[in-house]
Amino acid sequence: MDLQLLLISLIIGIIVGAIVRASLLSELKTVAQKREAADYVKQGSFQLSQHNDLFLYKKTDRQARPQANPPQSPNNQLQIR
Repeated sequence: MDLQLLLISLIIGIIVGAIVRASLLSELKTVAQKREAADYVKQGSFQLSQHNDLFLYKKTDRQARPQANPPQSPNNQLQIR
């Protein structure tokens, strides 16, 4: 009886979850990819007041990460365990 009740509850939960998921997926709109950023903006809805770029960092340093050497056996062969 307990196993049967658990199975029925599981099936009802899966059905309810599938219905909720289907309703949420139906609200999504498919959008075709545009070639330029201006294609996403509605005509006349965007007004650019300044034409400046603000750079937060002017200098960046790059350093190579040190590579760890794999353990070797006494006769210079890799040891597989």
